[in-house]
Amino acid sequence: PAWAKAFAAHKNLREVRLPQNGIRPEGIKQLAEGLAQCPALESLDLQDNTATESGTRAISAALPAWPHLESLNLSDLLLSPKGGISLATALEKGNNPRLHTLKLQFGEIDARALHILAKAIREHLSALTCLELNGNRADPEDACIEEIRDALASHGHEDALDEREYGVGFVEGLADWVSQWMRWRNRKPTKMRMQVPVRRTRKRHRCRQKRTTRTSTSGSPFPFGFN
Repeated sequence: PAWAKAFAAHKNLREVRLPQNGIRPEGIKQLAEGLAQCPALESLDLQDNTATESGTRAISAALPAWPHLESLNLSDLLLSPKGGISLATALEKGNNPRLHTLKLQFGEIDARALHILAKAIREHLSALTCLELNGNRADPEDACIEEIRDALASHGHEDALDEREYGVGFVEGLADWVSQWMRWRNRKPTKMRMQVPVRRTRKRHRCRQKRTTRTSTSGSPFPFGFN
């Protein structure tokens, strides 16, 4: 809440970067509401926090307040499928014509949102030269991705879309690897038995006799009193 109030009080902010701050959906919502009071905002970076549907809807609601927005980084933010739809629908309204960089990697966005995004690019985002969509719920051969490529090409930005080596298959494979690693990490420790060859030695009993010297009462060096 404090940061949201601070942003609202500084209406001339142009760049805000808050990546990897552990911000939860409620915090994202409050930040978006505060930043909605900054019409001069040009760059917003919230990468690697947690927005989910509620936080993404708040960002979508604030987009019309940023007509000068040029760069928007919402990668690794868990936008959610419905949140992706609300974001794409907001971009489709054409309130951010200067947007040239849009990063939406690993946001759980599905084909429904990507179809809307393709239409938004074709009709309103002619300045878009960098679009990152890795790790969402679509493959490079899907129709929605082809539509996005065509929309970018219509503005002469055929190379704007990032290389999508990391599609759904990669995410599923990564999740499987993480699951296996967690099972290995939480496994119960097993006792290892090692057979060590025992060398048997034969005990030798030694009888130790105490040597005693008796002396005669007469002081003779011969025992038993013999002289």
